[in-house]
Amino acid sequence: MATPKLNLLLVEDSAEDQRMICDALAEIEECGPRYNWFSSEVVAVDYLADAIHCLDRARFDVVLLDLTLPDSPLLLNTYAQIQNAAPGTPVVGLVDEADEGFAHRLLREGAQDVLVKSEIECGPLARTLRHAIERQRRSRALRAISFFDDLTGFYSRYGFLTLAGHDLSAAQAGGAPITMAVLEIEGLSEDAENRDLLLLEVAEVLQGAFSDATLIGRLDAKSFALVTFAPDERHFRTCLDRFGRELQLIREGLRVIGGSVSLPKAGNCDLDQLVEEARPKFVHKAAMLAG
Repeated sequence: MATPKLNLLLVEDSAEDQRMICDALAEIEECGPRYNWFSSEVVAVDYLADAIHCLDRARFDVVLLDLTLPDSPLLLNTYAQIQNAAPGTPVVGLVDEADEGFAHRLLREGAQDVLVKSEIECGPLARTLRHAIERQRRSRALRAISFFDDLTGFYSRYGFLTLAGHDLSAAQAGGAPITMAVLEIEGLSEDAENRDLLLLEVAEVLQGAFSDATLIGRLDAKSFALVTFAPDERHFRTCLDRFGRELQLIREGLRVIGGSVSLPKAGNCDLDQLVEEARPKFVHKAAMLAG
């Protein structure tokens, strides 16, 4: 593995199962060469809310997730909330009993693997974690070099940031006003198929709410970013308000939270870092709410 030390988040409400899994991880670490394993640090929590709190504040290499938690009894909902909290982190589901149909559905949703807790053994667990991390790394690498988002047809994160850099340079050279925004859609379905159908409609409405000159990209499962040569902030807010109202026509409860990002009038900037810094500020402080 590329990382010398792995940070694992274990989400398990059973004290007995939590102890069993921690013991297995400790044994794997003690026999590192045997399992091709480096040292690891485990953070263990027993509530979904605590897991999301941890994911908001730290980066983990993998999440071991018990899908039935005291504050989230719906298995797919538990996974969906973890995925939304850390969309780039591999998740391995933990279940009490084998259910092939559910396991396949969870894998379609994006989980890297599903383990039956009573069948966990050191060797297979080590391989599962290694493979989950490597598959996620390769998946991220493939997405990173793709210019377009397969679902919406908008630019991917990589494509958006590449072209946004060109737009920013042009705006700086010509002195034109430019607005960059991060938008997050709330109220999407937790079912993957229904969510994708909604996102297709959301993408069409988003395209119509802003001018053809607007650069639009999909950042992740429910977030979009755009760069527009808007004449002023008021024009941007008007477009965003229209977008928010039209979301309600697609499905009651859909709304958009976001706001504009300040871009430098001269010099280089790290747009990728700017997007990541802007996202929690807009979502948690609700700088702008439309819909």
